[in-house]
Amino acid sequence: MDREGTTNPGDIALKEGYRIEAAVKGLQHPIKVEVFAINRSGVAASATGGRGLEQPKDVAFGPDGSLYVSDFGTFPPMGPDAPKRSGMIWRIFKV
Repeated sequence: MDREGTTNPGDIALKEGYRIEAAVKGLQHPIKVEVFAINRSGVAASATGGRGLEQPKDVAFGPDGSLYVSDFGTFPPMGPDAPKRSGMIWRIFKV
């Protein structure tokens, strides 16, 4: 999604994880939702044992025009086998 709120799914491809959807802001009900980043598997990275999006929580544009996505990473199971440092900041940019 660019600063004007438009999307172009053909410009962005990420590896495995959750999908990210763009919705029109400022309306009581979104008028259009469009997927603009999704794992190739269509599910969270942990579901396939791969890498990619897991639990995206927030996005922001950087001064370079890139879209930065904060990804919480994996969550339970808790305990000694819980994944450590699985969170990540993704940078999405047009190539």
